[in-house]
Amino acid sequence: MVNKLSEVDPTWRQALATVDKTTLKVRMGIHTGQCLVGNVGAPSRMKYGLLGDKVNTASRLENCNKRYGTSVIISESVWREPGVADNFVCRPLDRVAVKGKSEGFTILEVLSSRSDASTQQLVLAGLHIRALEAYRNLDFHRAVELLKESGEKVSIDRRILARC
Repeated sequence: MVNKLSEVDPTWRQALATVDKTTLKVRMGIHTGQCLVGNVGAPSRMKYGLLGDKVNTASRLENCNKRYGTSVIISESVWREPGVADNFVCRPLDRVAVKGKSEGFTILEVLSSRSDASTQQLVLAGLHIRALEAYRNLDFHRAVELLKESGEKVSIDRRILARC
């Protein structure tokens, strides 16, 4: 979806040029688990929606995109679902405890579908896996080396580097 948005954005930008300089941006937080889905409310005023703890967690993940400068964040539980790791290239971002949760979990950025992934995305994902592993093992020097090797000047790198 994010890849397709880059194709649509120039058209929208041109159409909105006289009105606004807005660009289209999409942020998604994806989590897995049981929730309630359906119409909620009185017969005269219904709203179709989702309710539950897992929905709230997905919403918190969507909000994490602002902090990390990303577009699509998934939880570790999504990453562990069958087929996800085989079909998507993701890089681990951090371990967080979102609002309302006392226990933290790993969050990952979806970089691309595996079939569309560039060599750079595959390398970046591998470097970040090793960098966060070094960070969690308190090998801050190695974590810094790996993050600098990634060559990316993105917010996650600066956040982790600042902690090292």
